[in-house]
Amino acid sequence: GITTSNEPRNFPEQQLPLRDFFIDRYSLGVDLEVRTTDREVFAATRRVLGCPSTTESSPRLIVTITVDEEGGLARFTSPDGTPVDFTVDDLLLGLDTPDFPFGLIESNDGWTRLAWHGDDLPVLALRGWECRLGLRDGWRLAVALLILNRIYLSRSDAIFFHAATVDIRGGGVMFIGPKGHGKSTTAMALAARGHPLLGDETACYVPATGELQPFRRPVGIKPGIRARAVDAALRERGLEVPPDALRIDFESILTGAAPHAVPLRSIVFLEGFAEKAQLVAGVADRGLLARLQPTASSLVSAPRTQRVFELARMISSAQIFHLKPADPDETAALIEFQLGGES
Repeated sequence: GITTSNEPRNFPEQQLPLRDFFIDRYSLGVDLEVRTTDREVFAATRRVLGCPSTTESSPRLIVTITVDEEGGLARFTSPDGTPVDFTVDDLLLGLDTPDFPFGLIESNDGWTRLAWHGDDLPVLALRGWECRLGLRDGWRLAVALLILNRIYLSRSDAIFFHAATVDIRGGGVMFIGPKGHGKSTTAMALAARGHPLLGDETACYVPATGELQPFRRPVGIKPGIRARAVDAALRERGLEVPPDALRIDFESILTGAAPHAVPLRSIVFLEGFAEKAQLVAGVADRGLLARLQPTASSLVSAPRTQRVFELARMISSAQIFHLKPADPDETAALIEFQLGGES
């Protein structure tokens, strides 16, 4: 469990020189530096965030994770050392979504405690700038997911969705659907045909510009049917897909043009599988908003009414399609033909 008190603990960074920390840097919409005394944290952060950045840049956000005999502690700061408070209301946006891995533990002492679903002992306890860590199974993954959430919150200009996004000949296409409906598989099949993958699980939409921006985390390759080129790449590298999915950087299996921001052109709602792929045009209506809300969309600097307005505007400005995917390669060819426009 996690013990908490009303007095903040002395942060171990105050006693440790920087050389005693392991350091990784990432560039995922926000330049980020992760410092930790526990090197195994990097395996979890790389699984969630991808390969560390190889370019030198000044981090916008610094995450410091320390572990000692008293437990674990995480802190987010700006480069000048100013603590960044946790915005609990925004963190809990995900609680009503099926893919959010944490549940809220009731508390009346000022701390917000989160536990893995099905567990009653906290893995994270948040208050102000302080995040205490319950060193339970999976605590490193919990920290990595917290870092990802903080990246979302750092982008006050963007709305994030649980969706796959691809650039098809200069137009951004977003695939929306429940888990297991083929978003990632379809996006990867399109990427195998040379269309830049913006992200297979997380979509980053900027309302001010109407653009989809790249937000490419490690892709999730699940058991089952997939594009032939993806299968061939996995065999060539001797990789097998475990039951819970293979997490791997896209560049490790496929090559292609570097992704860049593109205007959102189409939103494709996945409607379940069929024997033969079907893609039909739809119309923008308010009923589709409910299909976006469960994706933990967020625009953290705006009130809820503005979030709804921006979602409605996004839908009304895009072409709407409904897809029943089948064989991934055939599905990708159909989407490419109908949505690709002129080459």
